[in-house]
Amino acid sequence: MDYENKVSPDSSLEIKGFYHFNKIDYLDTKTLISRYTFRNITLNDVLANQSGSFFDDQRIGINGKYTTYYENGLLMLGIQSLYNMSKRTMETIISAASPIPNAPAMNIPFYYYPMNIPFEGDKWTNSFYAFNKYDFTDKFSLSGGGRIEYAKYDIEVQNNQNISIMGRNVSTIKSSGSLKDNLWNFALDFVPNYQYSNTGNIYAKYERGYVSPSPNSLLRRPANNSYYLPTHIDGETYNTLSQSFAYVDSRVKKNNGTNTKERIPYVSSQ
Repeated sequence: MDYENKVSPDSSLEIKGFYHFNKIDYLDTKTLISRYTFRNITLNDVLANQSGSFFDDQRIGINGKYTTYYENGLLMLGIQSLYNMSKRTMETIISAASPIPNAPAMNIPFYYYPMNIPFEGDKWTNSFYAFNKYDFTDKFSLSGGGRIEYAKYDIEVQNNQNISIMGRNVSTIKSSGSLKDNLWNFALDFVPNYQYSNTGNIYAKYERGYVSPSPNSLLRRPANNSYYLPTHIDGETYNTLSQSFAYVDSRVKKNNGTNTKERIPYVSSQ
């Protein structure tokens, strides 16, 4: 869904809405493991069946952007809202026949290990950004922008596992966890640019950015624990500083009797 309106000769408003749906079903996913060890038992030709597992991802969002040109400059203001709903269920059965040669046939697998791990994670992200570019002269300009983001998380996970040998249960894991959390972050950049001629310019750039964590990275289950713990991950931030020099060589060449200009860029940066 797109909407665009010319507010004035120098200003415009643009609104975009979208919906995304992606689902992956593991219909017939089987793997044969040639050698598998449980405690002191070594099993051969073990079957791992993940049929029934699935991944479901839905996203709905809206973006709004206001752009205006003024004397010697450009200003952009925007808002973004994104709601992400993800579901993932790992449904796995590991089974094997008896490792004893010529053992009598059994109606049940000698080794049977079913796992059911459903996970649901919702993330609602709202952000506001601004960008401004101002031409001080015909040759020198300064641009910069910033973004502030608020993310709200709602996560639930369960873990159910059972291991049986010859129909007798020998190990059980039942654990669960939930988390409700809020995270703030921000990004900004600053770019001075100098165009020393019609064919070249030099600029520097500073950027402070971030990578917002996904819901499935905010909980973990320590070994042999019956509960999940927060990972306390706040996302990743980075700071970069770069400079670049660009030169464009305009050459006139003759091509089949027609003169054409070929623009050849030369760029070096550090």
